[in-house]
Amino acid sequence: MTALSYEVDATSLRAACARFPTGVIVVTACDADGDPIGMAVNSFTSVSLDPPLVLVCAGRTSETWPAIRAAGDCVLNVLAEGQAKLALRFACKDDDRFASVTYSTAPSGAPLLEGAIAWLECSLELEVPAGDHVVALAAVRRTTVGTECEPLVFHDRRYGGFRAHEGALR
Repeated sequence: MTALSYEVDATSLRAACARFPTGVIVVTACDADGDPIGMAVNSFTSVSLDPPLVLVCAGRTSETWPAIRAAGDCVLNVLAEGQAKLALRFACKDDDRFASVTYSTAPSGAPLLEGAIAWLECSLELEVPAGDHVVALAAVRRTTVGTECEPLVFHDRRYGGFRAHEGALR
């Protein structure tokens, strides 16, 4: 196998990828003690409709991801446009990310964050190392769609909203 050489560094790759807008997801679960845990991710995509599969990526240095992996079951909470502060709360290293956060509970025990525009209840099926991240494949067991409103979007290292162009397909 031929060794590849890369002419891009982490800073330039981050700047280029920041130009691609993404939705914002908070992955929630319960740790071994039954306490709620969660982390924000913006690397999320649908993989398959049959069977229903999605994937998320988590940094290998994350202190939260190992507990979510150990839980096995999780909820992917799709955040609404007005939930930027919630996204920031779950993106930071705060020990009590759930302080003052309203949520209900999925059958698995994982938190369903109030105000999210969709919830995907999942079981983690496979994790693959990928550089400084892991790619986790999850089977979707149940979905719920919340009230119709615009999603929270992350673009150029900032949170914002989404506005459809008139005449856009639905």
